Amino acid sequence: MQELARLVRRIAATSAPVLLYGEVGVGKGTLAAAIHALSDRREARFVRCDCGEMTLPELLATVAEAGEGTLYLAEVERLPPELQIGLLHAVRCEANPLGEALDSSSAANPALCSRRSGGHRWIAGCERDLRAEVDAGRFREDLYWALNVIPLEIPPLRNRSEEIPKLVRHFLERSNARNGGRVTKVAPRALEALEAYSWPGNLPELGAYVERAVVMAEGDELTLELLPEPLTGIAPRRSGGIDRFDLASLTEEVVAQGIAAVDPDEPNPALHSRVVNAVERELMLQVLRGCNGVRKQAAARLGINRNTLHKKLKEYGLDSESPEA
Repeated sequence: MQELARLVRRIAATSAPVLLYGEVGVGKGTLAAAIHALSDRREARFVRCDCGEMTLPELLATVAEAGEGTLYLAEVERLPPELQIGLLHAVRCEANPLGEALDSSSAANPALCSRRSGGHRWIAGCERDLRAEVDAGRFREDLYWALNVIPLEIPPLRNRSEEIPKLVRHFLERSNARNGGRVTKVAPRALEALEAYSWPGNLPELGAYVERAVVMAEGDELTLELLPEPLTGIAPRRSGGIDRFDLASLTEEVVAQGIAAVDPDEPNPALHSRVVNAVERELMLQVLRGCNGVRKQAAARLGINRNTLHKKLKEYGLDSESPEA
């Protein structure tokens, strides 16, 4: 992470577009904000937009809102295909002060250029391999190269155990301030457990567990007893490790894990789409495999229109599971 910090300081002094890779919850948005704070644009706005929930009017408004600051495109791989050309047009306009014409294939709304405010910085974040999305035909290659000038990969928390003590102190300070707590110390056994855990939910999971400990603590120390079962010697809970196997209990666990994986301070976390889309994708994948890839049969079993299934498979990157057109 020291090398990453060095790169961030160097990158912040430029205006080059940055593409941040990493799992959910590794801190892509936080790193994007840090690049902005270290740049000469720090007095201007830092604007975040969630690409999976965006419409064309929102894209127009967001590009204009960034002004001369920084525009962070969260989950850029989820940007609908019909908006990718618009975003490409906007990025090219920022990089083209002479206003030269774009290629003739561009069908972008010209307002994307006319409403630009004079040069903001582009930072995009993605959770999936964007190159693979390009190869699968779900993401424009020209947009990929427009955004992928400086790629940075943020490692998951399980590969950054040396940062746990510093992160725990940070979350303790935040949780104490938020809940009127007074936990200032961490017991050695508790710290060992925190450092040994695999953190499938990354930073949001760590923050949630620390805040829970602060709320439940009777003294000023975070002890091992205040940590949940997954950290005290049992592997992280998955569906196969739940004691109750009825559908309602499994659903409760999936939703709880989905909520825990999102930073409570994250603006517009789109919890509904994150959790529901994850469940829907897994459902379609398992049904499709159970039907040996036959889409007509899978659609009938799911109780949805075949065209709807085809659209969803493409949206979730499951086309390869069924060669049927």
